[in-house]
Amino acid sequence: MNLKKRPCLVVGGGKVAARKIHLLLKAKAKVKVVAPNLCTEVNNLATRGDIEFVSREFLEDDIAGSILVIAATNQQHINKRISQQACAKGIPVN
Repeated sequence: MNLKKRPCLVVGGGKVAARKIHLLLKAKAKVKVVAPNLCTEVNNLATRGDIEFVSREFLEDDIAGSILVIAATNQQHINKRISQQACAKGIPVN
């Protein structure tokens, strides 16, 4: 999948999200992160402007326009909901 300059959504701001974000950035994706809180590593990426950061809980509308969604919260039921919503829209999800 070519991610270069294409919008990808990461839901979650912890260490797992940080690993996924770094992979997306390495692929030159345009990364948007939605999370109520960020770990230091992800916060640094947001501060530098390497990623777009939205400080709040996930909303279904966040998926719109993304070509890939990564559910990286520490709450399994939220990850499952994100996965179901992305799949229903035909968007690949991890």
